[in-house]
Amino acid sequence: MLLGKLAQTKRIPKVITFRPIDETKIQNMANYWASLHVENVDDANDSFTNTINYALDRFSPNKTLRIPYRNIIREHWMTLALLKSSMTREKMFRKSLGKPKNHKAYSLNIEIYITNLKAS
Repeated sequence: MLLGKLAQTKRIPKVITFRPIDETKIQNMANYWASLHVENVDDANDSFTNTINYALDRFSPNKTLRIPYRNIIREHWMTLALLKSSMTREKMFRKSLGKPKNHKAYSLNIEIYITNLKAS
């Protein structure tokens, strides 16, 4: 282990794929139900699956939403002030490696972080 160096983790954004569906899209998809009258059970299952997939792809295509790392929802008690204090504390900790722990700016930031944490 190297003293004075910390491996930084890459902050990966969250990617969500979803289908936006509202009442008008459901009504448009309802027109495709008429073609589902098939005698054989296996054919009916295949027809139902194909019809649902086709209607969803046509009226409600997949959309991808990219959420930046900073906007990812965290614990409900983790406020923006705590996040900012935590990031500042991490930066100061990296700078303080190899220095005495009673460094004034480092200890002041720790006190602010602890008060914010207790207040939330």
